[in-house]
Amino acid sequence: MEVPMDTKKIAIATDDKETISQHLGRANYFAIYTITPDEVIDRQYIKNEAAHHRKHRSHDDHKRVHREMISQLSGCQVILAAGMGDPIRKDFEEAGMKGYVVVEGGSIEEAVQQYLDGELMINRDGGCEHNRRE
Repeated sequence: MEVPMDTKKIAIATDDKETISQHLGRANYFAIYTITPDEVIDRQYIKNEAAHHRKHRSHDDHKRVHREMISQLSGCQVILAAGMGDPIRKDFEEAGMKGYVVVEGGSIEEAVQQYLDGELMINRDGGCEHNRRE
């Protein structure tokens, strides 16, 4: 299959391969959608190799997990989850990716279609509480 030049890859955190996961680092899988401005041309699911995030104990562990996730999602330009902390969003940005927090439990298919239509609702207050500094 020849891939059009104007493609983009979107990674969506998911536990069940149907809905968007609440927590990026703890999601079981990533749904990887390859899109053009008009349509989805491919979708695949990969195991989240950094899902052991829940076992981290230090700031260094967080950074290591972030590096693993960025490496695993290299080639993706957009990352969607219902929750992700500011540190991983900043790390994504430094890697040339954009991380967005969207509605929890929403359908992956609906979110991708909303993204294509320019109507994806971003939760600007969403994030991961354990990464917030008050």
